[in-house]
Amino acid sequence: MENKSTFLTKIINDLTEQLLKPNQWNQEPNIISWNASSTKNLSVECLSLHETGQNVNDNNKLIGSQNNSPKKVVSILNSLYKVDFQEKQHSPYQGPNGINKWILTNLISSFSEKKVREWFQDHLSVHPYEYYQRYILVKSFIDHCASHLHADPNSVDNIALSELRFYESYISSNELGDRKIRALTSLYRKFHPNSSLSYMNGKLKPEKCTLCHPTILRHLEHLEKGGLNKKTLRDRTEAYKKFLSWMCQSYTQFTGYDINNVPLYLVNKDHLLEFSLLLKRKVANEQIDDKNASTLFYYIRSLFKSLYQMSLLKNDVTVGVIGLPFENYHYREIPSNEDIQRYFEAIHMYTPDPSLYGFGFGLMLFLGLRISEISSLNWEHVNQSNRSISVKGKGNKYSILPLTRNLIEILNKFPDKKEGPIFGENQKRVYWDFYRYHKLLALVAGWGYISGLHLFRHTYITTLSNNKNCTPQLLMRLSRHVKPASTSLYIHRNNRSLQQAVNQIDYF
Repeated sequence: MENKSTFLTKIINDLTEQLLKPNQWNQEPNIISWNASSTKNLSVECLSLHETGQNVNDNNKLIGSQNNSPKKVVSILNSLYKVDFQEKQHSPYQGPNGINKWILTNLISSFSEKKVREWFQDHLSVHPYEYYQRYILVKSFIDHCASHLHADPNSVDNIALSELRFYESYISSNELGDRKIRALTSLYRKFHPNSSLSYMNGKLKPEKCTLCHPTILRHLEHLEKGGLNKKTLRDRTEAYKKFLSWMCQSYTQFTGYDINNVPLYLVNKDHLLEFSLLLKRKVANEQIDDKNASTLFYYIRSLFKSLYQMSLLKNDVTVGVIGLPFENYHYREIPSNEDIQRYFEAIHMYTPDPSLYGFGFGLMLFLGLRISEISSLNWEHVNQSNRSISVKGKGNKYSILPLTRNLIEILNKFPDKKEGPIFGENQKRVYWDFYRYHKLLALVAGWGYISGLHLFRHTYITTLSNNKNCTPQLLMRLSRHVKPASTSLYIHRNNRSLQQAVNQIDYF
């Protein structure tokens, strides 16, 4: 592992060094030059063709030099994956309910108790993501029962699963939402058709606490006036609530207070250092990742620094309190061509609209689009006449990117006259829709590693970096990064690719 890490670090450093060479970067001709129907503020990654008087459809006209022609860029993007994205005739469309049947056959069949399998059979009509979540819930509940019985999960029978005490202990020891509690209630009634769970009818979840501490509210108002976005304000508010709740539970001098009346002037440097140690322990126990721990502690430190600067606190308790470092680079397992092939076959078989979902996931995979960029796309951003798409990226900058062969083939399946949002009006709903189906599709495709939607962007950039025709400068531009260091965080090499690289070194 150490050799792999060292070699990977060298690759990343070499890439960064090449990208930072000023002469090489400044002399790079305009690479991506596309035209689109809708652009507002074009970023440096996008250089419009209408300024050069050239037509993107004329692939014989080169920009700067032959090595940097639009034709070559499109060729590189078209050859990223050795995958056939066309619908397979031997894979009949099953729709979302087909995922439930897959889960029933491949996962739920492993449950030894017949009534549990019957219960899942009774609920085949629910949304597939909810169905999968119920499988995870019941599996966890059976493991809980087995732990209390000091038995193997496969030996947990209907007698154990019908005992109220196990339901009560499981719910009380886990932070369950109402939906999961209702699911467990339904499972319990499978064993006791004429009974109800009085324990379930009580108030199981504490009311969601609202932060209205007057001093902290003044701090938040100050940040909002300074232009801090709403999401960061919400994240900070949650961090403050966690810290104040911990204070009230951990120190006798604060036990008589709640988060909205804690005397902040009593908080000192030692409290911050103890909270820092708590977060370190949580990272060590894998209860929180190092980046989230670092961000959370940064919010707490900046809170008390801000209160001091606003003259709301007499002393600066952050002096000598350093932040929590974290590893910015995290290795990710990149899906193989076979993984991607199975994934898109699952899209054709199980999603509500295979063309729409194929287009969305294809944009992530072939152009490295972020889910936030996907959710804000309108049909007006797509210019099929010159095969380009205008993407609103970070900082509200628009980049115009070429559409690959596979994306064009998917687009041809849609009606000619299209307008409005491509994936839906509600961007938050679009995000969750793609996220849930990604989890299900990855499950069906047999991806045995943890992955979120951003893995597609990591896959796109890593695969580009493997292409010998993609220079570091072109890689950074196609990644739409401003800094080479950002691009380096998206490049991942497994043991096989590292060994191949080592074998290619000529030592003599």
